[in-house]
Amino acid sequence: MVAVALLALVQLWALLDPPGRVAVGPVWAMLLVSCALAFPVLARRRWPLAAFAAALAVALTATVAGLVGGGVVWIAYLPTALALYPVAVAGRTWRSLAVLGTAITLATGAILAYYRWVLPGLAVPTLPVEVPVAWPVEIGLVTVLLGGSAGIGGAVARRRRIAAHLVAESSRRAVAEERLRIARELHDVVGHSLSLIAVQATVANHLGPGSPDAAGSALRTIESTSRGALAEVRRVLGALRSDAELTPIPGPADLPGLAAGSGLAVDLTLRGDRELPAGLGLTVYRIVQEALTNVLRHAETGSCRVLVDRTGPAVLVEVLDDGRGGEPSGSGNGLLGLRERAALFGGTLSAGPRAEGGFAVRARIPIDVEEAR
Repeated sequence: MVAVALLALVQLWALLDPPGRVAVGPVWAMLLVSCALAFPVLARRRWPLAAFAAALAVALTATVAGLVGGGVVWIAYLPTALALYPVAVAGRTWRSLAVLGTAITLATGAILAYYRWVLPGLAVPTLPVEVPVAWPVEIGLVTVLLGGSAGIGGAVARRRRIAAHLVAESSRRAVAEERLRIARELHDVVGHSLSLIAVQATVANHLGPGSPDAAGSALRTIESTSRGALAEVRRVLGALRSDAELTPIPGPADLPGLAAGSGLAVDLTLRGDRELPAGLGLTVYRIVQEALTNVLRHAETGSCRVLVDRTGPAVLVEVLDDGRGGEPSGSGNGLLGLRERAALFGGTLSAGPRAEGGFAVRARIPIDVEEAR
């Protein structure tokens, strides 16, 4: 609004006290024209193309009608230049060039008409002319104004497109890296399960018909273990691991140690003693681990509450802090990775500021394999 008021005052000055010949008309009409020239700038952000077209149409009409100051006709095109900037930012290069070319062509024709038919009929100023009153100067200034606005807007648009591409590429890379990490960790789960299957199969084979109860128990272990292993394989099919070293798989039982070594005062609550599949237990552990890391780095607080509830059909994970409550700074790839882990098991994860202050990370992941599909 302030910019529009200043533009209107500049337009009024150009009409009432131009360096060249003064436009003919009452003061109220000149004030109305000044407001009409500046008013379209108000809508340039919401309706950029419409605001630009309106500003250009008013400027052209005022030029041809002689409602501009001699020697400062270009001032009437200041609002047009301001309205052209968001058009260039929002549009593609070819569109911006077409709009710019059209505007310069129409403005050139209007200025030539003004100097050919309107200016000679206006009153000659009593004081010496302060600036050159010549159409090449006016056309040159209008071209510089419009071209500069379109050029700056185009540069900003290109920078925004590049930034958006980099953000999208960073997110894609983070998801790919997290999937690879998940595949490597679940490879340990599957490797452990297959090793157990091999041992139980060997036991069943050696016992044979002579010990049907022991052989049946081994076969039942093979059945349950293989089902769990196959469920993990379905989720990470195609993932490879570069190293063959198997490491212990962390899970909910390891959360007290994680909390103790986090450097925070963690109020940890573990509900239920239901055994989770190894891959799901690892996911719960990683969600809590990443959430505690975010609290330590970004929340500006020394405490938080962690809840892991395994009493229902889904495991519920909740990490709450009473810190500054903003989104974690940086790329946000950690939260992307957490959502990817939860989605891998058919679950959901949300993260954001709490109404009462602080930040919350909440996840719900089905425990049953069939429910997770």
